[in-house]
Amino acid sequence: MRSDGFGRLVGNVIFVPAGIAYVWETAGWVQAGLGLYLFFIVGAFLTGIFKRIREWPIISKIALAASSLSGLIG
Repeated sequence: MRSDGFGRLVGNVIFVPAGIAYVWETAGWVQAGLGLYLFFIVGAFLTGIFKRIREWPIISKIALAASSLSGLIG
C-alpha cells in the first residue's frame, strides 16, 4: 500500500531537482544541471526509493526514463 509520504518523497527527491536541472540546462549550464540531477538520483538510490519503482505510476516511470541523464547514454 502506497502512502502520501512516499509520493511526496519521490516528488521532492527526484522530480523537483529534475525541474531545476532542466532550467539550468536551458540557461546554458548543462554540466551543472546534469551534475545536480545525477547527485539527486544517486541520493535517491541510496535512500532506497528505486526499490519500490514497480509501484510508481506509469507516467512517473516514463518521466524518469526520459530524464536529462538519458542524454548521456544516447
